[in-house]
Amino acid sequence: MRPRDTLTDHLEEQLLQVRLAGRDITRACDLARVFHELVRHRRGDQLLEWIREAEQDAPAPIRSFAGFLRQDLDAVTAGLTLTYSSGVVEGHINRLRRSSGRCTAVAPSNSSVPASYCDREVQDIAVVAKGPDGMREDGGQAETNRWTAASPAMLGAAAELLVAAEFALAGYQVYEPLADDRGVDLLVDLGAGRHLLVQVKSARLGERDSYVFMRKKYFPLEAHRAVALVVFPAASDRPEFFLIPATTWLGAQPPLTDYDYEGRKSDPEYGLVLHRRRWREDLAEWSLRAQINVIRHPESRS
Repeated sequence: MRPRDTLTDHLEEQLLQVRLAGRDITRACDLARVFHELVRHRRGDQLLEWIREAEQDAPAPIRSFAGFLRQDLDAVTAGLTLTYSSGVVEGHINRLRRSSGRCTAVAPSNSSVPASYCDREVQDIAVVAKGPDGMREDGGQAETNRWTAASPAMLGAAAELLVAAEFALAGYQVYEPLADDRGVDLLVDLGAGRHLLVQVKSARLGERDSYVFMRKKYFPLEAHRAVALVVFPAASDRPEFFLIPATTWLGAQPPLTDYDYEGRKSDPEYGLVLHRRRWREDLAEWSLRAQINVIRHPESRS
């Protein structure tokens, strides 16, 4: 994207005509230009604000892009802040190939490096793979599992189906609203005239913390509302389920958050921070099956 001050009068006129064609185009142009400035001037500290604005009223493709950025927020923020780059090693992985069930290295035709040396190098690389516990031997966490290839939208859709299935298996009727414009993804009939309005959130956890949020205007803190959270851990092939009553955010304490953003454009929101090292401990009391037991036996509530 070229800086505005470098455009000719003709290009300026064309840009104006495009912007006048519709509100979505105008909004997309504005957000694209702001994002370009973030990248050009390494303003990573402003990325989260840009994401929130894009999620609020941007055209669908930009909202989807913003959601993708949020999934890897720490990495993208670092990329827009730090001066380091992996560009010097891009493409070198093409020197490796998998053959006959084992890793080998292909030395250039003009290389004097013995093939056995290449084999040893590749074997050194190969040990940095996921072991039985999902951890890499270099201390990191492997992130290859059956949902690695799923986009954020696919993961969100899968989360809704999985939560609905969990309630159905517990014996409850589950309904889906015709339109998702009020922050309700599922309606669960609890019987005896009771119901639960559920907003479903998903989080893919790996080597970085994650964050999910609900806009306050769509998530009043009422006793018949809750957030169902589906966590997709990198080191496991099994998602984990949690159900957090909306009233839990009354006087929110970590890992729960309560942001009003006074004087800023972002909508007020409730949130939940998922710390990569202790998220299970933080969420233990809200496991979905434990909460279903509380719904079934209200007298067991502490």
